[in-house]
Amino acid sequence: MKVAILTLGSRGDVQPYIALAREMIKNGHEVVICTGATFQRFIEENRVSFHPASTDLMAIMESEEGRDILNGKRFSPFKIMKFLKEKIAPS
Repeated sequence: MKVAILTLGSRGDVQPYIALAREMIKNGHEVVICTGATFQRFIEENRVSFHPASTDLMAIMESEEGRDILNGKRFSPFKIMKFLKEKIAPS
C-alpha cells in the first residue's frame, strides 16, 4: 500500500507520524510524509520519504511577524487572520 501523510505544525505534530511511517515501512508499505521543509532532514534521517508542503508553518512562526503573534504583540484577531491568509493561503 502507498500512504501519504500530510501534517503541518511543530515537531510534536510531525514526530508521531515518523514513528507511524517507520512501522508501516517495516510492514512493507511505501510511505511519504508531506510537511514543511523545516523537517526534511529529520524525516529523511529516520529513513522516511519526504515531500515538501507549499507552506512551512515553522518557518512562518519563526519569522519576525510570527514571533510577534506568538508573543501577543499582534493580538488583534483581524491582523492575525490577515497574516495567516497572506502566508498560508495567498491568492
